[in-house]
Amino acid sequence: MQFLLGIHAFIALLILLVGFVLIVKFAIGTARQSPFGRLDRMLAAIYTGLLDLQALLGIVLFLLRLDDGLASPVALHAAVALAGVVVAHLNARWRNQPDAVRFRNGLLTLGGSYILILAGVYFVNSFA
Repeated sequence: MQFLLGIHAFIALLILLVGFVLIVKFAIGTARQSPFGRLDRMLAAIYTGLLDLQALLGIVLFLLRLDDGLASPVALHAAVALAGVVVAHLNARWRNQPDAVRFRNGLLTLGGSYILILAGVYFVNSFA
């Protein structure tokens, strides 16, 4: 179980790092009205892919700790983090839109996802 928690923590750091780079890149793309390129698609795919992997691992860990009860900080962490994963996937709705719309809406959805992920990390660490 400790090994899985270690992997979960490491992936969380990767998510926070990639998410920060993604938000900065999308903010610059929005401000400069840049073309939405391959790097932008790759960063968004890496971010959502890491979130999916993290969610899967988190669900496994949650099921292993189900005896802690649903009122535990782990349950709040899981709920908020899963909401962050869902919000991140909303970005795919604008796949065929103009570049300015993709950057703006991507910044909003992926930035909102990042905030939810930060909140989830805060909840699990502040009440532990």
